[in-house]
Amino acid sequence: MADPNIIGGLTDNEGSGPDPGPPQALIKVYIDGAYAPSDLNYQYGSVTQNVSRTFTVVITNEGDDGSSFFIPKNGIYVTSDDPVLPWTSPAASSGITLTKGASVSFTVSLNTSAVKDFVIAISFSPSGYDSYVVPIFYTVVAPQVTSPSIVLQYNGNSVSKNATINLGDVILNGQNEYTFTVSNIAASNLIIPVNGISVSNGSLSLNPSSSSSIMIGFNDTSTFKIKLNTSSLGGKTTLLVIASNDTNNNPFIINLSYSVKDSYKLSVKYNSQEIDDNEEINLGSYFKDIQIQKNIILSNEGIYYGIRIISVTVGDNINLENVPSLPFVLQPNSANSMQITSSFNSSSEGTNNSSLKIQWEVIN
Repeated sequence: MADPNIIGGLTDNEGSGPDPGPPQALIKVYIDGAYAPSDLNYQYGSVTQNVSRTFTVVITNEGDDGSSFFIPKNGIYVTSDDPVLPWTSPAASSGITLTKGASVSFTVSLNTSAVKDFVIAISFSPSGYDSYVVPIFYTVVAPQVTSPSIVLQYNGNSVSKNATINLGDVILNGQNEYTFTVSNIAASNLIIPVNGISVSNGSLSLNPSSSSSIMIGFNDTSTFKIKLNTSSLGGKTTLLVIASNDTNNNPFIINLSYSVKDSYKLSVKYNSQEIDDNEEINLGSYFKDIQIQKNIILSNEGIYYGIRIISVTVGDNINLENVPSLPFVLQPNSANSMQITSSFNSSSEGTNNSSLKIQWEVIN
């Protein structure tokens, strides 16, 4: 009987078809996560004139196992009939080999200097493969807002008129400076008059309006810096006022709140009440021959330096229990605490007196 695996004198795996050849790479490009096929126009959409806009290009190999392709050194291009903004090519210093699943990315900034249609092309020529070209079309439009329009930013976030910003804790008599940025999102110039920026409880360490008015064009910015009044402890508030020709937001006022604290502060508490240095406290009245225990809590309510507890000692008639291993470091902002248990026996009638002494030092 003939062998069923033999066909025409050959086994079926020997004659199953032509050699498939080496593994093939599948080159794909993505723009901000969207697939951008080669030689097909990519519509980016519209952007506002003079507004910064960037997009991310990812080149990847989604081909067969074992496949790869090579992009030569300086083999990635960004071209346009209009000026191309500076960008950094991942192939600037050496060629790039992309195996299956590998990718390389880079960022391109759009030219938004004029109101018109723009075309920018991303291209590269992998060795052994056809060139990959993606024409990107976008339109730059004029700002929709025409009247001057102020925008205030702190820490990169926009701040609304009449908002309150909590600046957090500040060290007593310490150095502090807070930077704010004013920008204009309208086609018409925003004008801040001379001394048009002021604070009610503090000073301006950088004030561009101190000697002349400020003119801020569309999407331009101006920076000023505030120094807070930290001469006394406690919660504080101040008003920031900006005058301008923005008729909808003149004046632009925001509230600033902050708390002035010590750089370090040893807090000693009994029954949740603060005990001052050399203060006398009354532990109460008790029956004779009663064992009494009282807890005292130590913490550091300062905001910068640590406090090292070196020793804790007591006078006659009192014993200490459960004292942590010393020295003990109290971290700023009451991040940890130390509990001391004092124990005494009312063995005799009458008033008894004793003392508690804590030796400590400030550490950097």
